[in-house]
Order: sequence, then structure tokens, then C-alpha cells
Amino acid sequence: EYKLPEFKVSVATPEENGKRKSFRLGERIEAAITAEYYFGGPVADAEVQVVVYQNPFYLYWQRDRDYPWYYEDFSPWQMRRRGGGQVIKRETVRTDSEGKATVSFDTPRGFGSDLEFRIEARVTDSSRREIVGQGTVRVTRQRYYVDAHADRNLYRPEDKVRVAFKALDANSQPLAVEGTVKVARS
Repeated sequence: EYKLPEFKVSVATPEENGKRKSFRLGERIEAAITAEYYFGGPVADAEVQVVVYQNPFYLYWQRDRDYPWYYEDFSPWQMRRRGGGQVIKRETVRTDSEGKATVSFDTPRGFGSDLEFRIEARVTDSSRREIVGQGTVRVTRQRYYVDAHADRNLYRPEDKVRVAFKALDANSQPLAVEGTVKVARS
């Protein structure tokens, strides 16, 4: 018999200046798990089974399109692998009187690629109802990525070349950075 869920579970990572914090390899991650009833109030003293999965992370650059609504279903972010991954931590904790619990884990130092961690929290309340919540955190080798995009692919001699640069962190949030551009002739 199906019953509507009575509470919700959310998993969140820390924020800095109103944006999700970016993490680098070797840093410790602490995530906050919150369970609260839809009719108000925290899910206090509930058992929380936490599983942390590790997957490789690849940043895909997707250009803005003229009709973005047409291409929504074909986004590389949606084509990413959603399930599975290597389990790096499994832990059982309890929520406090405010319906909150925390989980923390260390990321590998000196790893050869960027990683994405999926934190899954299964909260069981006193009536033995289980609700699952999850969140992701990306951990990278560098603080941000820069993409250079020319307005055309082929130019003639004496043509002006326009190049747009976009800097994003691992959470796909824009950044204001300064840099140097070197042009080489091949």
C-alpha cells in the first residue's frame, strides 16, 4: 500500500558568500543532513544510514544555444551516470533534536582526476518510515576552469578574431578571474 511521505530529507554542503563551496582534492568535506516533517517540525532522534559514493567527474562545456528549450533533454549533465560508484564510506548516525545530522569524510590527496561524491542519506523515523535524500559535491584538482571560444572556426588573413572566455568553478558557478592570453602561430 502506498502512503504519501510525511517528511523530507535534504543533504547540503557548506556555502561561502551564498554559493556552494568548491573543494579541492585532499580537503575534508562535511555535509549537513536535515529531516523535517511536511506539516512542520524536525524528525528528531531518527536513524540515518549514510552512504558516500565516489565517481569520476568530467566538466562538459556546453555552449548557449538559440533555442535552449529544444535541447534540454540532451544535456550532458543529464547523460551522466547517476547510479553506482565506489562506496567510500558507510555510517549510521542519529538526528539531533532539530532533525539534523552531519557526515564528514576526507578526499584523496594527489588523485589523478577530478571526483564527484554522491551522499545518500536514508532516514527512518519512529514509525519505521524510510525517506531517502541525496546531494553531490565535486572535488577538483584546481579551483576553476577556463573555456575559450572563438566566434568562428575559420579565419582569413587580416580578419579580426573574437574569443570569449568563460571561467567556472566545479559547481558551474561563474567566477571573476584575471589571466594572461598567449597567441601562437602554427
